[in-house]
Amino acid sequence: MLFFGLICGTLPELIKSSEKSEPESSWTPFVITLALAFLFFHVLENGSSVTMAPTFGSFVLCGVLWGLSLIVPGMSSSTILIILGLFEPLTAGIGSLEFNVLLPFVIGIAGTTLLLARVVNMLYTKHYPIMSKIILGFVIASSLKILPSSFGGIGTLIFSMICFAGGFAVARYMDCAKDK
Repeated sequence: MLFFGLICGTLPELIKSSEKSEPESSWTPFVITLALAFLFFHVLENGSSVTMAPTFGSFVLCGVLWGLSLIVPGMSSSTILIILGLFEPLTAGIGSLEFNVLLPFVIGIAGTTLLLARVVNMLYTKHYPIMSKIILGFVIASSLKILPSSFGGIGTLIFSMICFAGGFAVARYMDCAKDK
């Protein structure tokens, strides 16, 4: 819930920046992206093999997703990695400086940033209103998939709400501080 609060705390700024550039632009890209990304995550989560084995290739994929999140503002690679079951093996491997995790991860990040940074920059420069709404749809869809559907009791629910509020407040504070 803390992570969900952090993501939700960034949404007002994403919406504001999307509308600032072209207030009359269509919200169709947002709706389409939201629906397709939510469907994609739902299929991924409920598919027969959601969890990927931690292999060289899967750690390259982790790097690719992390590289995309560096290039595409608002994209959360962590959410996708959690759904794929790769977040914990990745962070454990990085934390213990395992070469068989670090090497493919760095290859994925470097390859993605080198290949796609200019493309994404060009798309943002030429089509900012559309791109910002696509990113917003993706962020909301990925965030909804990590939202817990049940809690262990009223104490857990209250603690979860406090974590959400704390995350939301921190993200909003950081956005407001950035604007100043």
